Amino acid sequence: MRGTVIRSTSRNLLVVCAAAAMTAGVTAAPAGATADGVTASALPVKAMTWNACANTKPAKGDNRCRIGRRTDEVVATIHDRIAKNQPDTRVLFLQEVCSVDIQQLAKSGLSGWHWKFAPIRFQGSGGKPGSAVTDRRCAADTKTKKSRGSFGIAVGVRADANFQARYYPDAHQPIDNRHKDVYGYWNVRQAAVCASVADWKTTVCGTHLTPLSDKAADPAVYRSAQAAQVKDLMSYAKQGVGGAAYKRVLFGGDLNQAAPDGDYGSGNASTLAPAYAQYAECDQGAHGGKRNGENTYQNADGKVTRKLDYLFTDKDAASKCYVTDKHVSSSDHKPVVDTVTFPG
Repeated sequence: MRGTVIRSTSRNLLVVCAAAAMTAGVTAAPAGATADGVTASALPVKAMTWNACANTKPAKGDNRCRIGRRTDEVVATIHDRIAKNQPDTRVLFLQEVCSVDIQQLAKSGLSGWHWKFAPIRFQGSGGKPGSAVTDRRCAADTKTKKSRGSFGIAVGVRADANFQARYYPDAHQPIDNRHKDVYGYWNVRQAAVCASVADWKTTVCGTHLTPLSDKAADPAVYRSAQAAQVKDLMSYAKQGVGGAAYKRVLFGGDLNQAAPDGDYGSGNASTLAPAYAQYAECDQGAHGGKRNGENTYQNADGKVTRKLDYLFTDKDAASKCYVTDKHVSSSDHKPVVDTVTFPG
């Protein structure tokens, strides 16, 4: 497996490349197959999205986010999810992780993986908004006391890929200098990270959207921003990276909105309705085609209350979706896994 230079078109965004591995013993791929064995005629790609809750301090009596603020635990957990629990995973969307987590994950022995991280940005915290746009920082590691870098999202791909991180336009962010998000930050700026994979002729995009239910926030401001960001995300996936506008797309993440036809859903008024109109979501097939799926968000009582995590792909692709029925103590979200088979 050869090392790869991953091209980024955004500045100040971390790109982590896997180290070059041994070249001895590598055999040529059969006709119609990529170097890692994925065939072009019937292309199976296993993808996972997971909000890792890696910057949340575990609360007493709350059996969630138990690995928060420990890079060694975060890295070990993510590594095991894609190397042991779901060993054929080729795409990973991560939310609520730290840049140091991703740096260490790239060194954890995951062969063939490449990563890109993008921080969440904001403009002021505390009593009033600020003038400078700043990357949000993670809390220090509770074990080593060392910095864990910036707080944000990451996308990993087990293939050669071109990456790009794009912040949604300011006009599509909840920026009004009047409302903080639930974490106390003003004028939050979210991003999407996309990767175009030539071998698969596919573009994948992961993101994390600001929740609509922030206390003291204007719901209309957040709903309008989120609706625009969902449309932007679909557009980024169609555009691809570096001019590679592939027909095959796969996008998602923690979209912080209940499924339109699920628990707490808002039907056709949902900010996710346009995504469901143009694409198929991982869990739709198991729910009779309804805009619904297994719930993924776990509250403090351990109850799984609503679906917030999504994987969308082409309507002509076949999806096999998986959400564990077990409690996940390492986060307040359950991972969503989709084995997508694109038509040849």
